[in-house]
Amino acid sequence: MSNGIHRLYALTVRQLKEKAQEKGIDISNVVEKSELVELLSDKSSPGSSPSIAMSVSDLRELIRSSAGRTSQCSEKLDLFNLAKQLLDSKTCLICTEQFFRSYSEIVIRMTNCCNTIVHQDCLSKWIMTSVVDQGVFPGKCPSCSALLGESFITKHVITPASTNGMYLRYIAAVDGIKRLRQQERSLWSKKEESDLVNLGYRKCPKCSSWIEKGPSMEAFGIPVVAGCDKMTCRCGCQFCFKCGSIEAKCACTGNEHGFFSHQDVLERYPRSNITSPVGFINTLF
Repeated sequence: MSNGIHRLYALTVRQLKEKAQEKGIDISNVVEKSELVELLSDKSSPGSSPSIAMSVSDLRELIRSSAGRTSQCSEKLDLFNLAKQLLDSKTCLICTEQFFRSYSEIVIRMTNCCNTIVHQDCLSKWIMTSVVDQGVFPGKCPSCSALLGESFITKHVITPASTNGMYLRYIAAVDGIKRLRQQERSLWSKKEESDLVNLGYRKCPKCSSWIEKGPSMEAFGIPVVAGCDKMTCRCGCQFCFKCGSIEAKCACTGNEHGFFSHQDVLERYPRSNITSPVGFINTLF
């Protein structure tokens, strides 16, 4: 160990953090003193070991979960190389590419559900699509569909260190969804919601509006016995009325059925021959 690294280890964690801040080094994902020393030594020593994005503790946990032994590793680079070796034949469930293509890559093990291992970047995009684009919260595990804990997401996936304003976009979307749900809870009791479901109403999975399927009728000259289960909400969300699957990616309704366009719904189905539209939407606010 060089004299420079010895001097760094002699400093307190607080002193090391102050030095890192002075040098403009991002320490938001750092949890151990050894990592602070490594970051500072990387900045001051040309030709030193590459800067590895994952923390020492996360690398150790990843290795243990892959049946590896960390006792043989004395440096962070050793841990990284061992983790890369253990995951060499495995691919990310979301992007289907191999792990550890670069030192800046972060791999996440979803310990709160099925222990699936994915790229942090892939999982963050997966969650953003669900929450921001589809209005579905909490996000679900791409492997087992279990709900992902909010603390897990903000500590390990979409963090304040995320680039391109992703963290703020995520927090804003979650805040909007929570406000809507709080408003609903102030209007509807559990019994009232249960009674609405028994009456045949369902919630839009995006905006949470209550929707009632229309009565038996004809649409475009085709008999519709009890209304099509492929629903288009006034918010634009298209989903299955039976199971709630967005875009009806399920087997509940045959391919002979289709969605009304969002514009048709907003204009009260001008191109159809029905006076009481199939999938008539009642927003009960």
